[in-house]
Amino acid sequence: SSDLNIEGSVLDINSLDFVGAGLLTSGGANSLTLNSGNNIIVFDSTDTTLTATGLTTLTSAATLGLSATQFNLGAGSAATIGTESNDSLTLSPNGTGNLVLASDADTSVFVGNATTPAPLSISGGIGSNASLIVNQLNSGDILSASSSGVTRFNVNNNGNLQLTGGTAYLTTLSSNAT
Repeated sequence: SSDLNIEGSVLDINSLDFVGAGLLTSGGANSLTLNSGNNIIVFDSTDTTLTATGLTTLTSAATLGLSATQFNLGAGSAATIGTESNDSLTLSPNGTGNLVLASDADTSVFVGNATTPAPLSISGGIGSNASLIVNQLNSGDILSASSSGVTRFNVNNNGNLQLTGGTAYLTTLSSNAT
């Protein structure tokens, strides 16, 4: 093996080819900066993995864009997305897009410290608040439950309960109490 040592800060060449495995390093405690001059560093399309096994922090601008349509984490193990401090974590789709938490026939979406397998399982609480709070801001029903696409139970916007029970149609329970 042989080394190519360059003194100074600028290497002005159009191409640098490594015949075997190549290594670019910066001696001592100095940074190694790759600067394309046009804000884009391109990896060849056949290079599908960027490996940095000791990487613990990726510093970027306030907004980091990823053009991929799927982002996989964990390398075959459980993964966590978190914040570094006591800040909130917001997942927000753009425009009229939806935030989808998906499960299939054998996976669950757990909220809080839930462990009971179900399509959506909620466990935990804060103070004396309910474990699920639904605030309907439009005129539709507050809550609707169905089985195989047939509505079985509603909490109407006015507070009335509708349920099918042993009948094939919704029956309304209401109270005139004040």
